[in-house]
Amino acid sequence: MTIHNLLGIGVESSQGERTMFNESNTKATDLKDISCIIVDEFFTIPKELMISFVSYLKNFPLLKIYILGDIQQNGYISNGFHYDYSKCDFLGELVDWKVINKEIVLGKCRFQNTDTIELLNYHRENHCLPVGTMFNEVDENLLINICFTNRKRFEINKRLSIDTRNIEKKYNRYKNNLIISVGDHAILTYNTGEFFKGHLFIVESVGDGLVNGLFKIGNVELGYCITSHRFQGKTINEKANVYEYSKMTRENQYNVLSRFTNKSLICMDEYNFNKSRSEYSAFGTHEVNGSGIVEAELNHGNIGYIYERYEKDDENGKIYVGKTIRSVSERHTEHSNKLDAVCSIMKNPLIKEISKVYGSHKTILNYETMYIKHYRDLYKDRLINNYHNKEDKRTFIAELPIKVMPVLPKLYSGIDRYRLKMNGKDVFERKYGKDKTKSLEKMMLYIEENYKDGCLKMF
Repeated sequence: MTIHNLLGIGVESSQGERTMFNESNTKATDLKDISCIIVDEFFTIPKELMISFVSYLKNFPLLKIYILGDIQQNGYISNGFHYDYSKCDFLGELVDWKVINKEIVLGKCRFQNTDTIELLNYHRENHCLPVGTMFNEVDENLLINICFTNRKRFEINKRLSIDTRNIEKKYNRYKNNLIISVGDHAILTYNTGEFFKGHLFIVESVGDGLVNGLFKIGNVELGYCITSHRFQGKTINEKANVYEYSKMTRENQYNVLSRFTNKSLICMDEYNFNKSRSEYSAFGTHEVNGSGIVEAELNHGNIGYIYERYEKDDENGKIYVGKTIRSVSERHTEHSNKLDAVCSIMKNPLIKEISKVYGSHKTILNYETMYIKHYRDLYKDRLINNYHNKEDKRTFIAELPIKVMPVLPKLYSGIDRYRLKMNGKDVFERKYGKDKTKSLEKMMLYIEENYKDGCLKMF
């Protein structure tokens, strides 16, 4: 099942003026009788979903979690942001810091020869192709095609589609307007029943708004060509075309190369041996690429709990405030097993969660200190925290655990004017007039006044 289904939440997607939810499960799955779970493609989980997911797993302290994923493959497509979870505290918390780096070894993987493995290992280490690498030329008759941009995907799907009316269709980034016919190769774009998004199939029937009697026609697109992001998780055992390789990020490139079981199956239209850019970047750089991918990094994130431990049978009894990134019940047991700790003097103690905090250890510590100060004012000497008696901090500004690159507008040079776009939409334009250079100066002045981080020139 998907993580959305596990948590009992829908996947919201906007289609025109409608909002759709393509997950049917509305109740979180109870994992108390489950001994272990396997999470595949871990590094493609978006940030908000990751927070919910990790928070939910904390409710099952005995659950064993096995994480599968490759940080060098594609990130998640979510409003242009990608997150690098390899530096997060909670990743180590989940897997008890036991990380296994599996080597690609002939006979223990899907790759058929050492040439293919050497190519992948070289790209993993150097983020580029070995100088002198040769691939087959593109064969336009092949029915498996991978590209980087949706415009190229549209062009290839239009060319290979069965319905001749598609020849007149124009690319529309907001709407899939290609006609699907019996015999076409197709791809499912939404999770539906037992079939997941990305499912590839041959169209056997189209009628009553359904494809093959199973899928809503609005949830199906032509599948002769698929973007490098959508191809993640698939295996290619026959010749296939790769377009726009030089435009791809290093994660896209590695993902595409690793789909092929044999290097000799790759047909490529253009490529070079330059080191490719990454989807992930440290805060403060401006690696925002021409395809609209915005880099971000998630640093040291935990789900932390601030708890109150108190004496059950005494209204004026002792109180202790603490923090943990494990479950509150686990922490209660630990306190009970320590004979020389401050909490060992409590009689019949109970414990309850008073706050949940997401952030770094310092963030959680600051919130704990804030609650200790509050409880000190309320309960005076009943509070037995002896490590915070001297001077409570006066400010509790927690640093944000998410560092996100600014989204920069893009400046295009058209036939007769400059256009400024943000997230694909026009926000300002200026005609060239008699002096194109002067028009550009005025456009840059507008950008300087309205966008402090500048813009990306696309010409």
